[in-house]
Amino acid sequence: MPAHGPVHGGDNLAGLPRRLERWLRQQINHYSRLVPLQQQLLDRLGLSAREVERFAAARRRARAGERLLRSGATRQIRPKPAPRYET
Repeated sequence: MPAHGPVHGGDNLAGLPRRLERWLRQQINHYSRLVPLQQQLLDRLGLSAREVERFAAARRRARAGERLLRSGATRQIRPKPAPRYET
């Protein structure tokens, strides 16, 4: 098994052993309910409150994309153009 360093919000947990991945995802999903000592343990693993929020944001983006695909949306969503300022 490869050695792992701290976990970061932009990382994918899929490379971890399945049981550890599932446990970490459970902790991330319920971070606000954890007691301070549990949160400190996750912080020592590299999962600070900030990293947990990064995971949550990535999860929200992925779910939004899945919902969009399920809705059958076929048109391309384009970002709004930047406002032009008169000089």
